Amino acid sequence: MKNSPIIVFADLITAYGHGLDRCWNGFMARRRPFSAITRFPSAGFEGAVAATVPDFMYDSTSSLAEHLLRKIAATTIELPTDAELFLATTVGEINLLEQEILLHKTEKCAPTCSSLLDKAKAIFGKKRASLISAACASGNMALARAAAKIQNGGIEYAIVAGCDIVSEFVFSGFASLGAIDLNGARPYDRDRAGLTLGEAAAVIALASEDAARRDGLPRLARLGGWGISCDAVHITAPMSDGLQLAAAIRHAMAAAGISPPEIGGVIGHGTGTVYNDSMEINALNSVFNEDAKPLFSTKGGVGHTLGAAGVVQAAVAVRAIQEMLLPPQTGLREPMPGTERMVSGQTQSRLIAPKILSLNAGFGGINAVLLIEDCA
Repeated sequence: MKNSPIIVFADLITAYGHGLDRCWNGFMARRRPFSAITRFPSAGFEGAVAATVPDFMYDSTSSLAEHLLRKIAATTIELPTDAELFLATTVGEINLLEQEILLHKTEKCAPTCSSLLDKAKAIFGKKRASLISAACASGNMALARAAAKIQNGGIEYAIVAGCDIVSEFVFSGFASLGAIDLNGARPYDRDRAGLTLGEAAAVIALASEDAARRDGLPRLARLGGWGISCDAVHITAPMSDGLQLAAAIRHAMAAAGISPPEIGGVIGHGTGTVYNDSMEINALNSVFNEDAKPLFSTKGGVGHTLGAAGVVQAAVAVRAIQEMLLPPQTGLREPMPGTERMVSGQTQSRLIAPKILSLNAGFGGINAVLLIEDCA
């Protein structure tokens, strides 16, 4: 397709460090870079861990999210000045608001997401920019929005950046829901007990097929299709049967013109909470029936990076397509019932096809699915 959205660049900063190689190698080694939370008080949750970026500390006067974006922007591919920026974040510069409210050390700040968008425009040097804040589905929603504008001929280039941090505000919120695993998340595990918060900055650069060829850019993968749905049943809990997520999966495949047997693997949302993982497996079983697909969640290694999660997953999908495999599931001890043929503590067998589904789900019942495939 003339305006098919092509991934021409992928980079990320996670608890493993800066770069896709470091992240991939961490997954392959089943290493969990979780450490005790010292950034803020966690009374009542002593020993709780998080996946924080090394050498980044809270600052009472500046934004940790801004620091992360500046670091990753410095290594991001140069694109034409008319490229549009899409920023995915759930809490933006939340540490500034925390300082204002809790410690009264700063002047009143602007809304935390829109203020980060203003800074991101300057950091990436882009005049046109959109903020996508759709809970934990923000990353996939931003990628879908950018891809749609390219496919429709509205733009030729897009930078999709996802960024969120581990903050006291978010930790307190998930802790109040009983959704934190103090010992570290174990996605799709029989004894999973909750999520581990993580932080990340990730960038995916997209170009139309024509622009990528014309300008001699690497064609790493194709964003072949996307699907979005909403459970609309509860403010935080997902629909247990997974039918709306299944609908989004089917829509993404239909948009790409492929059928379930052609899918090689799935990078799931996989938070490690009881409800999310069960819902996700129900959705996958609804779509694929007995044709189980290799399944992997990044959150066992980099934690739940909120609005950045989908952008992180897209970068990992690029490498998975290049290697034709999925990493072992970090943190897995024993697969939860029904996933025995999906998840593994060992490197997954080679993908039957270079086509990967990436799933996001968020509060409010938002589901966003991407189909990422090779450019053959």
